[in-house]
Amino acid sequence: MNLLSKKIRELYEEFPETKKLFSQISLPVISEEMSLEEFFSSLSVQFFRDSGLTKDSVLLLIENIVNESKNQKNDFNYHLESLKVSGGFDKDGKKEDFTLDFRPGDIYAVTGLTGSGKTQFLEDIEYIASGDSPSRRKILINGKEVTEEERENLENRLCSSLSQSMNFVLELSSEDFILMHADCRKKNLSPDEKENLINQVIECANSLAGEKISRKSVITQLSGGQSRALMISDIALISDSPVVLIDEPENAGIDKDKILNLLSSKGKIVLVSTHDPIIALSCPKRIVIKNGAVSSILEQTDKEKNLLAELKKYDEKMTEARNLIREGKNVC
Repeated sequence: MNLLSKKIRELYEEFPETKKLFSQISLPVISEEMSLEEFFSSLSVQFFRDSGLTKDSVLLLIENIVNESKNQKNDFNYHLESLKVSGGFDKDGKKEDFTLDFRPGDIYAVTGLTGSGKTQFLEDIEYIASGDSPSRRKILINGKEVTEEERENLENRLCSSLSQSMNFVLELSSEDFILMHADCRKKNLSPDEKENLINQVIECANSLAGEKISRKSVITQLSGGQSRALMISDIALISDSPVVLIDEPENAGIDKDKILNLLSSKGKIVLVSTHDPIIALSCPKRIVIKNGAVSSILEQTDKEKNLLAELKKYDEKMTEARNLIREGKNVC
C-alpha cells in the first residue's frame, strides 16, 4: 500500500485512529482531499522546526496505526505458549548447537562481550527470523514455523523492544503520549479508565526513575532514565506484546530490581541484554553469546544468589551516595 498517494479523507475513513493522531500532534490539515504526499509538501520547514517533527517520524506513526489495524482485521487468534529459538551459525559459519524454548514468565539475561552478537540475538526474536538473518536462526511460535502472512501479522505485536538509543520525537505531554499508545492498541477506555491509566503509568515510571515525571512533562525533554522508565511502564501496563526485549538497561540510571519484578509479574517472556552483574545474576538463567553464537546457558547457583545479596548491599550504598551527590550534599 502506497500511503503517500492516499487522500487524507481516505486515511480517516479507513483508519480512524489517524484522525486522532493528526489532532493530538496538531498537524494542520488544509484540505482532506489532499494526498498525504501533498500534505507533507504543504508543511513549511518552520513548522517542522517548531514542532520537533519530521516527515519520517509522522509517517512512521501513521504506518504503526495502519499495521495495527491490519493485525486486528487479520488476527489469527494466536496465544503464545512457547517461543523457540533454533540455532543458526556463528560468525565463522560454525553450526550453533542449541535450542531454546521460552515460556511466559521466563526471565533470561543475555550476556557476552561487546560485539559478541547479543543485539543480533534479540533482533532475531523481534523480527521472527526464519533463517533469513545474518545468524540464520529460526524462531518457532508454539512449536511451529510461522507462515509469511502470520509473520507479517505478528511482527509488530509479538515483542516490545527497548533499545539503548531510543528517543522520543514528538512534542507530546506524558499524558497525551500514554493516551495515544492506548488508542493505538484499541483500548477503548472510558474517561475514568483513561485517568486511572495515566496515573498508573506515571506512578509506575516514577517508581523506577529518580527525577519525577508529571502528567504535563514534555516527553522530548525527559532524561534518558525518565524516558526508559516511561517506556518500561508503558510496556508493562499498556502493551499486549507477550515478549519484552531490553538492551542494556543499566545505562539508564533506573531501578534494576523493580524492572525485572514488574515485567515478570505480568507473565511476559523477558530477555535482558546486559553487562551489569546485578541484572545478570538476578535472572534465573543466562544466555552466553560468543562470536555471534550461543556458547552456553547457565543457571543461577546458590553461591551466585549469596553473591547477589552482597552486591545489592554495595549497590544500595552506591545509589545512596549518587543521590546525595545529585542533590548537592556531602556524602560523608
